[in-house]
Amino acid sequence: KEVSTKATGRVTLEGDLKGLLLGGDVVLEEVRYTENIDWLKLAAGLRKKSVNLSSFDKEKEFLKFDLGVKAESNIIIKNELANAEFKTALRITGSTQRVGIIGTVAAIKADISMFGHEYEVKRALIQFKDRYRIVYDLDVKAETKCREQTTGIDHLIRVDVSGDQNGQNVTFRDNTSPPMNETLIVQCLVVPSELKLPTFVSQIEAIRLATRYSQFSKTTVPMILVRWKITGDIRMEYASSVVDSNDQNI
Repeated sequence: KEVSTKATGRVTLEGDLKGLLLGGDVVLEEVRYTENIDWLKLAAGLRKKSVNLSSFDKEKEFLKFDLGVKAESNIIIKNELANAEFKTALRITGSTQRVGIIGTVAAIKADISMFGHEYEVKRALIQFKDRYRIVYDLDVKAETKCREQTTGIDHLIRVDVSGDQNGQNVTFRDNTSPPMNETLIVQCLVVPSELKLPTFVSQIEAIRLATRYSQFSKTTVPMILVRWKITGDIRMEYASSVVDSNDQNI
């Protein structure tokens, strides 16, 4: 099986046909997810906007939620992207018309593979914060090694990812002396060696993870976007798909 779950707890359904409440508490003893990531489905989910609370139909709100989900450990993800273990303490709230989640999901330990590099996750926390919408804050800190091509020196790079469901900002810091600047770090970690950046590119203005339409795959995919300020109002942006390393452009 690609997904397996063992759980205990008590789930209740109370009320009448005019209004039911699904409540209780569930303890996840073990969850294992080994399926490879379907990036197209994931991107489609990321594109969904938060529910407009003013548009819900009260008459159709026949089922409300107050269901706790907890796991101290043993939520395992092991696939081509990650080898990780998580813990969680969540409460599913809201209703069939406006589902919400309150609580956190945190990594106990995690390693991530991306763009040919292995990242050791030092911290990963997702905090859900709305009783009537699925919105969240993301905070990830990780480390990886990157070899500078001109010197052959291995650099220890710190990566910070922070943001919410609308997009995430990425920052890099070289903890090796002498350190590389951000453009050299991006060239090392993200940009393929055969794609050389212009020599005048130095000041990075922003690095983000977001979804964007790809002319290469003709669909919307998650991408890492790097934007440099050249001068005045002139900017240069590099985009690389998380799905396919061949999908990139400047």
